[in-house]
Amino acid sequence: MRADLQTQMVPIHRLRPYAGNPRRGDVDAIKESLERNGQYRPIVVNCRTMEVLAGNHTLEAARQLGWEGIAATFVDADEERAKRIVLADNRTSDLADNDPEALAELLAELPELSGTGYDEDDLDALLAELGGAQPGDDEPPPLPQAPKTKPGDVYQLGGHRLVRGDARDPSTYRALLGDPCHRSPRFRDPRWPTAETSSPPTR
Repeated sequence: MRADLQTQMVPIHRLRPYAGNPRRGDVDAIKESLERNGQYRPIVVNCRTMEVLAGNHTLEAARQLGWEGIAATFVDADEERAKRIVLADNRTSDLADNDPEALAELLAELPELSGTGYDEDDLDALLAELGGAQPGDDEPPPLPQAPKTKPGDVYQLGGHRLVRGDARDPSTYRALLGDPCHRSPRFRDPRWPTAETSSPPTR
């Protein structure tokens, strides 16, 4: 095991991307992370060629952001070892996986998700997957083309009544409560009790 790896700030103009890198990364997502979080790990550079073996898209993102320098760790690699490092860096990332519940909990703890590579749609989809629901399940259904109810319709829902109408229209209340001269005394003034209610409210 080598313990002599050191991180240095290197002028970006001295570095070259690895020409044969098969990875196609999301440079925009990396730019957002660099802007929000800064650089939190160095790229890996072959000191023989100044080619970047790990972190090519981080280098490109830093260039697009106008950075002049970037933190880098140097390795001394011949051509074969350089290829192995490039392949291993890409492949080990592919082989990784997430614990969905731990990921959802971590994302949900943040006030907003900028700089994480995730957005609210990703979190909604993850929560829906964990809950067995589908994104949009809490959305109200679309309005029917031909409504079945009409203004003035009254529905009895157990001990409650529901009326379709305009709350600003007195006729709506007449449809719901009936003739105000014959309805129960409990509807006359909610501030004061009747024999059917409790004692007056305290002030």
